[in-house]
Amino acid sequence: LVLILLSTLSMCLLVSSYDLISMYLAIEMQSLCFYVLAASQRQSEFSTEAGLKYFLLGAFSSGVFLLGCSFLYGITGLTNFESLAIFFAQDTQVNQTSDWFFIQIAILLIAVGFFFKLSAAPFHFWAPDVYEGAPTSVTAFFSIVPKTSILGIFIKLFFVSFFELSSLWQPLLILTGCLSLVVGAFAAFAQRKVKRLLVYSSIGHLGYMFLGLSCLSVEGLQSVLVYLILYILMTTQIFACVLSLKDAKTGQRIRYLEDFKYLSSAHPLLALAFVLNFFSMAGIPPLVGFCAKFYVFFAALGSSLYFFVAVAIFCSIVSCFYYLRFIKFMYFDKGSQIVEYSVMDGQKAWIISVTSALLIYLFFFPTCIFLWAEKTSLLFFS
Repeated sequence: LVLILLSTLSMCLLVSSYDLISMYLAIEMQSLCFYVLAASQRQSEFSTEAGLKYFLLGAFSSGVFLLGCSFLYGITGLTNFESLAIFFAQDTQVNQTSDWFFIQIAILLIAVGFFFKLSAAPFHFWAPDVYEGAPTSVTAFFSIVPKTSILGIFIKLFFVSFFELSSLWQPLLILTGCLSLVVGAFAAFAQRKVKRLLVYSSIGHLGYMFLGLSCLSVEGLQSVLVYLILYILMTTQIFACVLSLKDAKTGQRIRYLEDFKYLSSAHPLLALAFVLNFFSMAGIPPLVGFCAKFYVFFAALGSSLYFFVAVAIFCSIVSCFYYLRFIKFMYFDKGSQIVEYSVMDGQKAWIISVTSALLIYLFFFPTCIFLWAEKTSLLFFS
């Protein structure tokens, strides 16, 4: 509990930081908590392995990120976000100076550090093993908190300080977004474990967010914020559903897709929550996930990102198949041995009920999050 509170505090410090030094310290504080959380199940060698992998690769990404910040400070002598924005906005001949090459290297290293932290392809290779080895509750925490905080500070840094250098980092964002969509859609087909499949699903969702960020417009940023809110709700619900499933005989949590057989008979309401959530993640109309993807596509088309949108639509269609595998196992496959599930506790039942109600409500009345996203987006372009 203390580690979760500390990581939450570091998330708040991170999204409120306005300086490269405070940003780096907040990222490291958050990462240290995550390393220990990943290895918190000490009797499990998989959890220890996950914590060690997370520590080694996290330290490497932090080093890359810090090197980029050092280059940037060495060139400009500045660490404040607003001061950097003024420097790049006023220095119109910066691309003709001898420092232009090192500025490119600095932006590249900082972006790569962020992509590692976000587990965006092709820097995602650590995420499936770490998320699989960590306890399921910790995996749920990892799927929401790091993406929210890191993506928030990424937007603040790149849309405030580096917006004048968008010609440098926009192609990186487009390339990484396309790779995340492809990896998230196709790598999930080979997965038989629930957590690994959900990890690749989160990588795919990150690609849609990068699609909105690549627009460099108010509409694109607004679509990303809307998508992020809905992603948090959908991920919270799906992990609450997974955590509520335990084998009554062994006491073990559900790990494989085959374990979902007979769920529609044993827990029909829980199976229905799974169906609604997976359909929403796949972007099936008229669910709220379709609205989020449609708004991202609409913003991207307005910015002439036609190839990126084509890749995103294709990967969205492909991802429908592995979401449908869950439904196939729950409703149509019958195993040789019936799995008896433990009784769901009241806390998880409340979380599933509240998130389901919010997802249904936001489909019919999405005005509240759209207005909030629009006001927040305008702050970056005022």
